Amino acid sequence: MSKGTIICVDDERVVLISLRDQLTHHLGSDYDIELAESGEEALEIFAELLEEKREILLIISDQIMPGMKGDELLIKIHAQYPKTLKILLTGQASVTAVGNAVNFANLYRYIAKPWDETDLCLTATEAIRSYVQDKELEEKNKFLEKINLELEQLNASLEEKIASRTLKLQQAKEAAEVANQSKSTFLANMSHELRSPLNVILGYSHLMTRSPTLPPEHKENISIISRSGEHLLTLINDVLDMSKIEAGRTILNEHNFDFYSLLDDLEDMFRLKAEEKGLQLLCNRSPDVPQYVRTDEVKLRQVLINLLNNAVKFTQQGTVSLRVSVVTQLSSWVETTFKPSNLQTPTDNGQLTIAFEISDTGIGIPSDELDIIFEAFVQAKTGQEESQEGTGLGLAISCQFVQLMGGQITVSSEVGRGSVFQFALKISAIASTDIAPQQPIRQVIALKPNQPRYRILIVDEKADNRQLLLLLLSPLGFDLKEACNGLEAIAIWENWQPHLIWMDMRMPVMNGIEATKLIRTKEKEMGRRAEAQMGGEKALSSLSPIANPQSIVPNPTAIIALSASVLKGEQAVLLAAGCDDFLGKPFREADIFEIINKHLGVLYVYDENPTQSTSFELDYLNNRLTPADLAALPDTWVAQLHHAAALANPNLAISIIEQISADHTTLAKGLAKFVNDFQFDKIMDLTNLSA
Repeated sequence: MSKGTIICVDDERVVLISLRDQLTHHLGSDYDIELAESGEEALEIFAELLEEKREILLIISDQIMPGMKGDELLIKIHAQYPKTLKILLTGQASVTAVGNAVNFANLYRYIAKPWDETDLCLTATEAIRSYVQDKELEEKNKFLEKINLELEQLNASLEEKIASRTLKLQQAKEAAEVANQSKSTFLANMSHELRSPLNVILGYSHLMTRSPTLPPEHKENISIISRSGEHLLTLINDVLDMSKIEAGRTILNEHNFDFYSLLDDLEDMFRLKAEEKGLQLLCNRSPDVPQYVRTDEVKLRQVLINLLNNAVKFTQQGTVSLRVSVVTQLSSWVETTFKPSNLQTPTDNGQLTIAFEISDTGIGIPSDELDIIFEAFVQAKTGQEESQEGTGLGLAISCQFVQLMGGQITVSSEVGRGSVFQFALKISAIASTDIAPQQPIRQVIALKPNQPRYRILIVDEKADNRQLLLLLLSPLGFDLKEACNGLEAIAIWENWQPHLIWMDMRMPVMNGIEATKLIRTKEKEMGRRAEAQMGGEKALSSLSPIANPQSIVPNPTAIIALSASVLKGEQAVLLAAGCDDFLGKPFREADIFEIINKHLGVLYVYDENPTQSTSFELDYLNNRLTPADLAALPDTWVAQLHHAAALANPNLAISIIEQISADHTTLAKGLAKFVNDFQFDKIMDLTNLSA
């Protein structure tokens, strides 16, 4: 197999040699590097390489050259081989030239001369990696399409060949198992790369449904894509949790919290589900269990939710129980639930040994499967017959979380009689004064009067991310504009001078860090020009009259970095680049308003009934919205919302939710959040139980 090729184009030979040497030093001998001193020569080299069936991964071209300009060259190459990634490298490119390259050549990046060697080489490496990943993804998709086609053909032939139905069904089952295994392996390796584009696919599929010219059969196809994509996103998130554990990137995040409140929340969460199935839910804690403790609340909550959810799911009659107690002496099962290095006396080092037991009278687990149920993607056969839901990761993640906290889950079970899951953890008891007071959540409903008209620019390559902030800020009266990359953001900033910019960091053409640096540089230049103009009477007399001298020295724009994953080291880089603050995705509404207030001093009008709103918001943020919250609503409205959720139709769902927004503002907000997050399954659960 021939090497991939990189083509460098510049009319100065010394620049070409420098490019080749730097790329070779960074990339090694894995790629061939071809040099061209003009656009015409580059096209000739390109044609020869294509004739030799050699793969051209990347072309790096100067803009200002005799004859054919860089943007013209990239547009021609894009027309012949659109998969090749293009980088424009120049110190004198006009906005028009860069715009042409972006719009007509799908420009990957613009790098200004003189370039930074590290930036150039990292950009080239990232471009090559992107090229390879797109190619691999295309091959995987073709492979899956081939399997789907084979399955469709197989199903068609089964209708015509009744005599061979048993054999062909077995073949289809085996082929599906191979496909599922391939999918699991593929998702484990590519989950990070898939999440962002999958969200974009879901967003655009919903936008397409709004088109009045879209045929009905295509709308149905898009609806299928949306439902399948939402399911795949859930699966990928589960795989991400598991992959983080296996990669050793999951750590304990201990903090102080109210243990009784956590247990009460779990009881409230599962009581309704149990009652709907006619089950008795028992939640008992011994009197000596401390109310205030310190441990990883999130992981402990997730473990208990997974175990209780399985118990309720696989129990048709009888009882599901959760027992929590302090161990005063080590029993045999407690000894087995600790790693040897963590086996200590019950109150060693000021810690208590707290035992958890989740039992049910459900279908049980065969003895020969007890050793494998904690493996990833594994479900007991009795469980598969009872329910086809889930990814088979819940017990695997729970087992890993308990081990991370120093314990070990044990299970005993008998088919037809039920199961008992047990584990014990070392947990520190604390005083009530060690619990940080919970701040009430106040809903912003308007801006206070007599304030400036604030201009805010939203910069993000993904339209759905921009739309979220637009919907959040527009009703309050802010002046808003949006941009999809750093270059476009700079152009808007120069003409509009926004007070604040929400700046995403990862964008094509020009990323958020580069755009921020350029804005800060331009602000300094404007300041120096203003100082020169106002330096003395003679200087002022030689200039045109200035109606408002302060207008030429605007206050610096507040730039807030947005990122899906901001590590401590990355935060320092963002602040050094000129960002005033940063906010991680996904963000809370309150965080947005708090940062705007912090940097602009904006004053808000809040909901005048904070008690009711705060209670609901806290329940909502803790994912505790229950059918009881919908009980007062008309049955016809609940049925309509259930139908919209079953169709996974966001436009229809939002239009139905808007009917109650005036009288049930916070409830409507919670339901709308489910729609925006594509969590139609939660809406269906709520409306199913309410109907």
